Amino acid sequence: MKFPLDEKIRSLVRKKSRLWNRYIETRSPQTHIEYKKIRNEFRRQTRLIEKKVQCEVAKQCKSNPKKFWKYVDSKSKSQSRIGDVKTVGVDGCVSVVNVDGDKANTFGDYFCGVFTLESDEEFNELPHRCWASQCDEVFFSDEIIIDKL
Repeated sequence: MKFPLDEKIRSLVRKKSRLWNRYIETRSPQTHIEYKKIRNEFRRQTRLIEKKVQCEVAKQCKSNPKKFWKYVDSKSKSQSRIGDVKTVGVDGCVSVVNVDGDKANTFGDYFCGVFTLESDEEFNELPHRCWASQCDEVFFSDEIIIDKL
């Protein structure tokens, strides 16, 4: 969320944090139960706020399309999920790649280097498997199916 939370929500955050710290120190089952209650209440409140925001955007989408598209963009923009990539050059120097396009090129170069084309002539034929017993014809009647269900 990109707006300030009201005092009720902030107090739930503080309670949740305190109870978690207390639980980590004591490992008390009662403290864990209290923590889960506060955590669930906090999550319920934040979901209500998000639902109100969505309803407000929906109500204003005809009169204020910029608000609608801003909300859509906030949900659909992807962020880079790949961290920095360390590479070792031909000269032995280690470099760090942190731009998405350069990361793609680095991975492309790597996979091109390890991929090999193999001819069909190099593969041996798989041995023929002979099944020991043949499967008899399988019959399912309506009564058998109904009985199993």
